[in-house]
Amino acid sequence: MALFPMFTDIRGRICVVFGGGNVAARKIRTLTKYGAHILVAAETICEEIADMVPEEDRSSSIIDEKLIETLVKEAFLVIAATSDRKINHRIADYCQSRNIPVNVADAPQECTFGFPAVVVADEISIGIHSGSSAPTVSKTLRRKIEKEIPAWTGELASGLGQLREELKERGVSQQKRRQIIQEVTRESFGKNRILTNQEISAIIALHIE
Repeated sequence: MALFPMFTDIRGRICVVFGGGNVAARKIRTLTKYGAHILVAAETICEEIADMVPEEDRSSSIIDEKLIETLVKEAFLVIAATSDRKINHRIADYCQSRNIPVNVADAPQECTFGFPAVVVADEISIGIHSGSSAPTVSKTLRRKIEKEIPAWTGELASGLGQLREELKERGVSQQKRRQIIQEVTRESFGKNRILTNQEISAIIALHIE
């Protein structure tokens, strides 16, 4: 069965990653795109993780019950990506018993959330999950989507948010705001670019003047 795609704000939230190898690095690389506060625990930590995570947020020690309890108690989510099946299972069991979302790299059946392949462009975030048996499908789709999305769409999304607030401050009704936003969006995709301020002003004038 397909997983429900839920989007949530993890800026500044504690995300604990157990594991210091390539798998853990890929997960961390994705989490950093969303501004998470990442804590890493592993006996050895690869150079890429060392470059991404400050030294004070890394614990290079044996992963035991005490360390798991210490790091996980304030976690928003947890990644179990060590090379030891028993340790990953212990982490998953601990998190599940405390209703802390956990993703387990080597045991999909122990996961309580799926870790997606993502495409990020400013305010736009696209998550792709093709099930535990076919992760390469997610990766392939991500590459195709990245090629198809125009570079300016992230800027458009951010700009439309600002425009909506400006129209609210001007007292423009919800219906007219929606019409203006829809037309600016439609025109932008039709022209395959961000509209100029003059073009946006002209659209606004058609609806409120």
